[in-house]
Amino acid sequence: MNQVQGFRVGRVLLFLLLTFGLSWGLMLLSMQAASSTGSTSLDLPPIGMLIPAFAALLLEIFFWPDSKLYVRKPGSVPRIVVGAYLLMTLLVAALFAAGVILRPSPPHLQSMANVLFIGWTLLVIQLYNRHGDQAFRTGGLQLGGVDTAVRIGIGVVLFLLLQAVLNWVSGLGIFQGLQGRIEGIPVPGWLYPVGLIILFLLTFSGTPLGSLALTFGEEYAWRGFLQNELIKLGTRRGVFLVGLIWGLWHIPIILSGIHTYPPTIPGFLLAIVFFILWGYVQSYAALKTQSLWVPSFLHGLVNAVYAFTLRYLVRPTDKLYSFGLGVFGVLCLATVVVVLLRDPVWHTRPAEIRTEEVIQ
Repeated sequence: MNQVQGFRVGRVLLFLLLTFGLSWGLMLLSMQAASSTGSTSLDLPPIGMLIPAFAALLLEIFFWPDSKLYVRKPGSVPRIVVGAYLLMTLLVAALFAAGVILRPSPPHLQSMANVLFIGWTLLVIQLYNRHGDQAFRTGGLQLGGVDTAVRIGIGVVLFLLLQAVLNWVSGLGIFQGLQGRIEGIPVPGWLYPVGLIILFLLTFSGTPLGSLALTFGEEYAWRGFLQNELIKLGTRRGVFLVGLIWGLWHIPIILSGIHTYPPTIPGFLLAIVFFILWGYVQSYAALKTQSLWVPSFLHGLVNAVYAFTLRYLVRPTDKLYSFGLGVFGVLCLATVVVVLLRDPVWHTRPAEIRTEEVIQ
């Protein structure tokens, strides 16, 4: 039997094999290409974040007839969205290959990939405005509970800002002060605080929306397909496994030295704990709003706001022993997760992203 309480082991293993094989393989190619040029990394399009959703969608559309997105079922708006996502991923992969094969890399590869990302996001918005939430619901891509999403987003931003403050007052971080430039643009001292506030507002909204294609690439797979399979073993247990797998998937990125966590054993262990805990936050957002767009936006929001705090507010003096993503920040996050786990949403049966009704 391949099923335990409806859990389809074969499908999960096939998805993981395809996702990890492609993601880790591409990362290895990038690292080898970079080392051959004597640099630590190449300026290549971020294909890795697109792979998890690409793998899940490829299997759902072309190989699993019971999938709501299966190619032989009647056409739907969600299939246009995911079909465009597959095409976008292939085009970005072509740009990535050009950067690896042709060295020095052709200029503007990253900019060309950004055009593809923004183009896909605009397509999604245009289709949603034309066809409405009900059409997206048929593929499990409904917008979900917006009010709840806003509250979760504000809570996450406040948590990240608090971590920066704790690093500052505890002496575990260095206040960045008035730098005179914002995004490389010279700013007079008297105007610097105003410019910083404007940049923060853009970080709060525009940056996560601009990176939606990338974060959807992870969230559709982890909080969508994989979570819906693994929670058949129990909601909390399934979400724990999703977070563990999500953390392991990041190992090559940490090894490359470009991730927040250092490529050491303590760094790996702390990263795994963080991704498990933050996985509960992402899953909570998905289950509470019945939407995959919310955790996708939230993923981009976290990346953008955390980067903003590092660059313009407070930078930790130690990557491991600090608030934020360090040990003390992870302990704070664990406290938040304990509170979230008391919510009744974890007892929903089935606790998955459904296509029938939206929880507001």
